[in-house]
Amino acid sequence: MFYDTSYHSMISCMVACRSVTYAQKYSKLLRKHGLSAYTRKLPSHLANVGCGHAVSVRPGQVRTALALLGSYGAGPFRVFCEGPGGTTEEMTL
Repeated sequence: MFYDTSYHSMISCMVACRSVTYAQKYSKLLRKHGLSAYTRKLPSHLANVGCGHAVSVRPGQVRTALALLGSYGAGPFRVFCEGPGGTTEEMTL
């Protein structure tokens, strides 16, 4: 599995989804393939992105998760990484 070290100081990464249903579906798919993933609400300052729900994945697994979702025809996605102290930045892919 590819491990991305560029976001190693981040706590989690959130893949914004277009609906809570898709967030749940993508989360289940990623877990089925051995990735740690769960559905969550985006922080309030990002609530205007998509439906306000996302799939949370470990920072080192985000590129693998996006590749896997892409292989199922999903995407494109906006990805936000959450750092210490609640800081959030959009990940450029």
